[in-house]
Amino acid sequence: MERRETLDEAHTAVGGWAVRRPPSPTLGRYLLVMTVLLLGGALAGQITHHVTVGPDWAAVTESCFREAHDRLPGPDQALARMPLFDDCRAYVEHRLALFAVTGAALLLAVAAAVALLLPTILLRRLGPRHPVPPPIQARAAEIAHDLGVRDVPTVEFGPWWLREPFTVRAQGATRIVLPLAVRRAAHLDAVLRHETAHVAAGDVMLVWLSRGLLYVLPVVMAVPLVLGVFVDAAYVARAALLWVAGLLLARAVTRDRELEADAHAARAGSADALLALFARAPAGRKKLLALHPPPDHRAAVVADPAWTVGMPATVAAIAAALAVNVWTSGTSIGLSAFVATPLQPYPSLVAGLVAGALLALTWRRPPRTALLGLLGGAAIGLLVSLDQRIPTNVLAGDWQDVIAVPLILAGAAGLLTAIRAWPVPSVFVFGGALWIGFDVAVRAQVTDGPALLWTSGFAGGWLYPGAVFLAVLAVVLGVRRPFAAMTGVLAGLAALAVRWLVPLPALDLYPEAQRDWWTAAAAGFTLVAALLLLGRAADGLVAGPVAAVTVSAGVLVRYLPDWDDPLDAARVYLSRPLAMLLLLTLTVGVLAGLLPSRPAPRRPWLTAAGLTLAACAVAGAVLAGGDALLVR
Repeated sequence: MERRETLDEAHTAVGGWAVRRPPSPTLGRYLLVMTVLLLGGALAGQITHHVTVGPDWAAVTESCFREAHDRLPGPDQALARMPLFDDCRAYVEHRLALFAVTGAALLLAVAAAVALLLPTILLRRLGPRHPVPPPIQARAAEIAHDLGVRDVPTVEFGPWWLREPFTVRAQGATRIVLPLAVRRAAHLDAVLRHETAHVAAGDVMLVWLSRGLLYVLPVVMAVPLVLGVFVDAAYVARAALLWVAGLLLARAVTRDRELEADAHAARAGSADALLALFARAPAGRKKLLALHPPPDHRAAVVADPAWTVGMPATVAAIAAALAVNVWTSGTSIGLSAFVATPLQPYPSLVAGLVAGALLALTWRRPPRTALLGLLGGAAIGLLVSLDQRIPTNVLAGDWQDVIAVPLILAGAAGLLTAIRAWPVPSVFVFGGALWIGFDVAVRAQVTDGPALLWTSGFAGGWLYPGAVFLAVLAVVLGVRRPFAAMTGVLAGLAALAVRWLVPLPALDLYPEAQRDWWTAAAAGFTLVAALLLLGRAADGLVAGPVAAVTVSAGVLVRYLPDWDDPLDAARVYLSRPLAMLLLLTLTVGVLAGLLPSRPAPRRPWLTAAGLTLAACAVAGAVLAGGDALLVR
């Protein structure tokens, strides 16, 4: 007779590992799915507003505009009229925002109710269940303690035909239901640890809540169609695309959470038992709508538990499309909600930070192809917009948005991937990239060519926050990269010499200052671009800003006695080249994630000399190009 292991022997075999809490990069993807589905409810609320009280909103808005114009006539009073106009129309805009919030709240409330009912319905349809023997329940309590789970799950055996274990929160307790086929102690230990890992990661209710949102969203989005007794093809198409995108991402997240739990159980010593279970499972193929990954994928994760859940290109594309809509739709709702309040200037900032946080939580060690998926997904998200301000077309994006926003967003993702940034700074990088991308797109609608580059980089609305962020990032990365900082100083000094040695016709003070800014930005960007191509992105993010600051500091010191306000001059000279450098870096940043990283060069001084010469050549070429890049 084959010897059966006891639970105590199995616990000893795994060495009593106590992995307190499994990592959960899928958490951000769950939050992204739920946020965008809630935006679908908000869109339904806004369209319901247009169908029911839209004429009143239009009449009040027109009346307020006329009243403000009558009180302050004249073209020179346009800015002074805005507070009067906003105060007058505030209540109808707040009502519009209330419709949106009500739609999202209704969707969430019904989905939460469905999420609470579905597990109970599942257990009733499953049939009779039986308590497990006390030693198994005791082992489940030990594993729960190891994972920091206070509410110990109740472990039960399901009916004879059950083949897969599962975990639900129903009837007042978290329940792990096991198939009768799981008999060996090692198998039981592995399955219990896998299922308890779901509880520790906090995704048991998130799974059911996301399912509830997917079930209820079509019903909520049908409300304006019923109330308005009309069929708007664009609205129906947006609703369908949103639901499909949410479904695909939710299923991908469900598969990833299974891999996370497998990796956790393997780290805790249950790898052999899991491999044995997967070997007995029937082979399967990866499918877009599958709830579980195929056994061979799960076995690969168990064999290498250090491998973390990646991000396929399709998932990255869907996540980017949804995140862009979080920004656009959130901004639209904020524009109404914040009218005539202290928060009126900040709807884009708030929406950008929310979208940035969701992307930062989602973007974890992606493969190179994920960057291309993000690039394409962001463009699709702009074309198929949920923004209620454009209710008549499915393809709602402007070409400026479709080019600028995905390119800069993918650049930010590439840089974050290359330097392996922490989630907290990633929030500001993704949020800032959305801000910069849309700022560039707006300016592209009224100008182009060198003027667009000048106004975007030297006069963007994000000028000072962007410059400060790049400077702080260079300092943080430069602590461990002193040679990169030294290279930046050398290149900056050499570019400064070029600035003064290249014979140029004399210009007025402001164009001359622009030559200084362009010299600093050109020298810094040369280092960033060259080091990106050399696979040293982090070094480039140190050397480039240092070079730009060195050029600016040299100019400030040389003309120190001539400045009327030295502090104001320092603010301008240090911020504008850094802002332009940030914009140029983001436009090519996707290369940082696509190109492989390389070790430090064997002859660093030779590399530094080459980079210095390149910075001098590019700065000289920019200066010799004449006045094409100058704005007078």
